[in-house]
Amino acid sequence: METLMLISVNLSSTGFAHLMMLRGRHGVILALLLAAVLLYGAIQWYVGTLSGWDGLGLAIFALIAEVPFGAGLVLGAGTGALHMRWKIRRGAG
Repeated sequence: METLMLISVNLSSTGFAHLMMLRGRHGVILALLLAAVLLYGAIQWYVGTLSGWDGLGLAIFALIAEVPFGAGLVLGAGTGALHMRWKIRRGAG
């Protein structure tokens, strides 16, 4: 079940970033990526203040929750940029 949630988070952020890149909304993608990185950093800092299994569980949660979202944003921005280049080349040729 968790795998399905992670896949859906990744695919939805990939699709969102792809569409934002096609519309030229680079700032939205960068803001969301920055927010994901800052949230991950804040959770990792907080985990450093904990001890025992509580910290480990929160660290695993941070890794599982943030990495698919950030990876989807990067992948979607890349595919959106490639799609824009393909459309430009196809229209010119």
